[in-house]
Amino acid sequence: MSLLQCTDLAKQFSDGENITSVLEGVNLTVDQGQSVAVVGSSGSGKSTFLHILGGLDTPTSGTVLFNNENIHQFNQAKAAQWRNKNIGFIYQFHHLLPEFTALENVAMPLLIAGQSTSTAEETAQAMLVRVGLAHRIKHFPSQLSGGERQRVAIARAMVHQPELLFADEPTGNLDNATGLAIYALLLELKTEYNMTSVIVTHDAQLAAKCDKQVTLTSGKMAEL
Repeated sequence: MSLLQCTDLAKQFSDGENITSVLEGVNLTVDQGQSVAVVGSSGSGKSTFLHILGGLDTPTSGTVLFNNENIHQFNQAKAAQWRNKNIGFIYQFHHLLPEFTALENVAMPLLIAGQSTSTAEETAQAMLVRVGLAHRIKHFPSQLSGGERQRVAIARAMVHQPELLFADEPTGNLDNATGLAIYALLLELKTEYNMTSVIVTHDAQLAAKCDKQVTLTSGKMAEL
């Protein structure tokens, strides 16, 4: 069953004189429980595409349907609520809040959703244990290695068990061994939670482990 579908997506930027086309006529269907890798070189439009799918940016034209709802017709409040409930984001750079511990960073989405501090922290602690960070729960981001920070970011993205996970070069800022461990963890969690995921990567070897691979070249998509 289709969970996410985009049709004829286009994105253009204008500086008043020149128009730059980033995406052109992009189509993609993502089924429930499927992992999709989006492969492409730097500047191919991958991150812009992911931000549009997640409702963080709007297309110039085209539609994005999530469970047959057009996400770009949501008002600001509904869009924020939809992302908080249904979407998890992992970025190349972890974007953890430096003044908060690992536990507090992971609990943040649950607190935003209105859960009590005790319930949110209990759930966050369980997720940190699941990603192998039982011994780092009270540490601040500055006290963690790059791989540990990315594990915290994964826990934060997964703590509310979203229907759909977006990952933008989640291993791109890590050494090869750490990157492979992080990717293996993502695939484990995908199976464990029957999670649907769209993962942007430039690494064809890692992409091959996903159920489906597509490539973006100069804003145009093709299936591998």
